[in-house]
Amino acid sequence: QAIAGGHLKAGEQLPSHRELGETLVIAPLTVKKAYDELEREGHIHTVRGRGTFVSDNPKVLTRPEKLDRIRELARSLVSEAYLAGVEFRAQF
Repeated sequence: QAIAGGHLKAGEQLPSHRELGETLVIAPLTVKKAYDELEREGHIHTVRGRGTFVSDNPKVLTRPEKLDRIRELARSLVSEAYLAGVEFRAQF
């Protein structure tokens, strides 16, 4: 969100897995997984021995790619809600 919203600029260095994990109180491995996904999508890149940086030319998703991503997130959300016992009712 920070990259998409322009809060992080191209070339800006991101915190290490450990630093961000401590800040957010989550496991560094969770941060690494998120960084790996952002790198696969072209939003960030890692320079061995120097750190992780916001990409200069982030990949722009096509409309079908964006819709696929939204569908995947929606499925996950509905699944989590179901497992949590959330009831769905139509409200008009």
